[in-house]
Amino acid sequence: MAARLAAAWCLRCVAVALPYQLTPLLERCAERINNLKSSPEAVSGYSFAMAALLGGVHQCPLGVPHSKGKLVVSIAEDLLRTAAQNSRLSLQRTQAGWLLLGALMSLGPSLVRYHLPKMLLLWRNVFPRSQKEMEAEKARGDSFTWQVTLEGRAGALCAMRSFVAHCPELLTEDVIRRLMTPIECAMTMMSHVPSVIKVHGTHLKASAAMVRLRLYDILALLPPKTYEGSFNALLRELVAEFTLTDNSANTTTSLLRSLCHYDDSVLMGSWLQETDHKSIEDQVTDLL
Repeated sequence: MAARLAAAWCLRCVAVALPYQLTPLLERCAERINNLKSSPEAVSGYSFAMAALLGGVHQCPLGVPHSKGKLVVSIAEDLLRTAAQNSRLSLQRTQAGWLLLGALMSLGPSLVRYHLPKMLLLWRNVFPRSQKEMEAEKARGDSFTWQVTLEGRAGALCAMRSFVAHCPELLTEDVIRRLMTPIECAMTMMSHVPSVIKVHGTHLKASAAMVRLRLYDILALLPPKTYEGSFNALLRELVAEFTLTDNSANTTTSLLRSLCHYDDSVLMGSWLQETDHKSIEDQVTDLL
């Protein structure tokens, strides 16, 4: 993945240096994604490249034709729609679809306005719409299904955050109200994640942490008044985040122990005490 990301950044640099190549490069990447949809590596790599190119459009005086926005949305929708058809490709297609939609938001309100109704529908459908649906969701699926689900919701929140950051002109009261529906569902879902991780394994912690990160990202950009009704739920999540009271769902950092007094282990739990993990963390911290 690191090599693909580095290659995507290099391609963006080429496009910024040679703006007349931006549109042909986008078209070439789109063609390769469509032709190589059965390869998870190709889907991942070319989606990185397209996202990087879209992110560089604002640095190119020529921009891109509006039709390219429609092309990106079409590819992203197809990836998300077909993600469930092949388990070998589910994760990569889900990540790629939301990555492309998030990158599209960086093109600004003049282009995004045309696609906003579709985006609002996609955001609404990626989260359960009621407590009943959420409970039913917990009762089915396996470890891999939950990984894809969490990655998809993290991607949706990331695209939402990109929209809020790059298209503030489109944030009318009605749009904010419609955005709050999936955001509130995400906050409710976070209270169920510990039980999911307990059942399906701790390898889901990274995906769950990414959902939390993306959720906090978008909440930081919205006026607090828009989600004041969810302050209680949000505060519980933040307290758990800072105190690590729910270690089954929260990830820890290498620097936390160095910033705390040893007696704080009463609050922080056994993670701060002498363990095999502590010696490994010490070695990693020394390298940093």
